[in-house]
Amino acid sequence: MTEDSVEQAGEARAISFVRGLVVFLLVAAALICWWISRHWIVTWDAAVMHYVTFLIDHGMRPYADITDSNMPGAYLAESFSIKVFGSGDVGWRAYDVALDLLLTASMIVIARPYDWRGGLYGGLMFTVLHASDGPKFAGEREQVMTTLLFAALAMLLTALRGYRPLWLLPAGFLLGLSIDIKPTVLPLAGCFVAAVWFLLRRQGHAAARDVAFLLLGLLAAGGLVFLFLFHFRAVGSFLFVTGRLLPSYVALQQLGYGVLTRLLLPINLLLLVPFGLLLAVRRRWNYEQWLVLVGLAFGAMSYYAQRKGYPYHRYPFLAFLLLLLGIEFFSGFRRKGIAPYVASGGLFLTCALSLPHYVRMTLQNTRADFSQDMSRRLALDLASLGTQQLQSEVQCFDLTYGCYSALYHDGILQATGYTGDLLLFSPSPSSAVTYYRERFRKLFESHPFEVIVFGNQWFQGENTYMKLDSWPLFRNVLATSYTPILSRSFSVDGTPARLLDSQLPAYRIYIRNGSPLLAPAKDLCKRVTSPVTETCSTPAQ
Repeated sequence: MTEDSVEQAGEARAISFVRGLVVFLLVAAALICWWISRHWIVTWDAAVMHYVTFLIDHGMRPYADITDSNMPGAYLAESFSIKVFGSGDVGWRAYDVALDLLLTASMIVIARPYDWRGGLYGGLMFTVLHASDGPKFAGEREQVMTTLLFAALAMLLTALRGYRPLWLLPAGFLLGLSIDIKPTVLPLAGCFVAAVWFLLRRQGHAAARDVAFLLLGLLAAGGLVFLFLFHFRAVGSFLFVTGRLLPSYVALQQLGYGVLTRLLLPINLLLLVPFGLLLAVRRRWNYEQWLVLVGLAFGAMSYYAQRKGYPYHRYPFLAFLLLLLGIEFFSGFRRKGIAPYVASGGLFLTCALSLPHYVRMTLQNTRADFSQDMSRRLALDLASLGTQQLQSEVQCFDLTYGCYSALYHDGILQATGYTGDLLLFSPSPSSAVTYYRERFRKLFESHPFEVIVFGNQWFQGENTYMKLDSWPLFRNVLATSYTPILSRSFSVDGTPARLLDSQLPAYRIYIRNGSPLLAPAKDLCKRVTSPVTETCSTPAQ
């Protein structure tokens, strides 16, 4: 064996070791994050989506009786997850992990011609990044939408690589489902359809016939949504909500583009981008990589279009970015010159900085998530009043902190289909605010419910009961017709909660004057109180 061949063999062993070590650390980080999150319960937005499904299963009609304004695809995905994985917390965690695995598998298929480890890198890096956001953003719509997009792209590329046009049918269906969840996907779907038509024509195939499979899948997904709305006699209500409610929501709490840009890319990923760029500019791109780049641009467009800056709004952008980085890092080892050293630098920062950071943040955000305690405590409070007595007699005024999670876990049917007080206590007047307040007033007058759970979460970004002042009519009803039974405040960092700190997340329970539930509610504070994470008081009556 010559000296050159010995040196090449040594380099090959070193590269193989680095690849194997990175794969091991990626898998280990994902497993640790899944282990840390195993006890998460259904809270935040996921609880609202679960509870809407619960209300639908108990006879309420989406958009007509239920005020939640998510797209039909989000309800279909939620119902599917409950039927497949179960309605409990364990099933919900299994669903979240299944989305991670499907996303990773799709990325591996996309990256296979370059280096399958690049897809593994993208999928598992997204997994730990998503877990680091904590229970707050688990099972979000953008996560489902992103997973469906990547599964569709993997099938689309499978169809093009070996000319298997039948794969375009499920690709179109999954692409259509992602549109059903977030209509912002529509421009990307149009780009994919145009790209498939162009590439098939260039390859000499019957482009129009084959693209028909893709369009048929898209139409099937759209037909599924229509059947959903038609089944619940909610077509008109859906059009009304999307035309009247969504514009009011979109106009609330919009951030400037400078702030959005600062929030778009986490610092740990920003440090990796120069390594990926250096590798990308030194290679010739093919149509597959351009399609991923188009997806990256779509992810940024979707994020800026929503103007809210929520971490989960970045998911499509970050997923496409991580896939591109993974492909560049691992395929860089196959190239000559400085490429292997640049790839090694990017992977070193990944393993030394990003993975430990995201594992640590997963643990930290798990411990700091007060909504878990809030949901459990409220469930105990309501159970003490009698679960059967509360059926159709309790109303939540909350956004996502814990009230709907408590009702869901106790199996309690709410008095109305209002699944959020966003517009009821909006400080900005609009026709939608007026409509939903008047509609609620009529429901209340026809059936004054026994129990009100009033949370201090306000959409404007603060915790305060002063949101009552934005709707004086309801404030007066609460003051004259209901008795406050208890008030609980919850710590956000594990330190002792302070009841007088108006900025802490909290809720109050009110019972209608003269109700037989006043007697069993008298000693609720004494029954369940944690001296560390919460405080409880019984107001003067």
